[in-house]
Amino acid sequence: MTLQERLDRTKARFRSNARPQHLAVMDRFAQEQRSSDFKASLLQQGDQAPDFSLLDTSGVPVERSRLLSRGPLVLSFYRGLW
Repeated sequence: MTLQERLDRTKARFRSNARPQHLAVMDRFAQEQRSSDFKASLLQQGDQAPDFSLLDTSGVPVERSRLLSRGPLVLSFYRGLW
């Protein structure tokens, strides 16, 4: 089975178990994203990210500028609790 087939199967299973009102919100959001020009606002390779603040693993705010003052910065995003 291909990855696309597995993804399609997972999506179909999710949609068959989800509440209609939740699917409506998700479908509306997906349509808005498809019809928007959000890709034009994405950073490209070599662009400088705006300054921002994120919470560290202890819940303490950390500013991008402060981290960059120590050297190169790599961000890694985790989806959430596993």
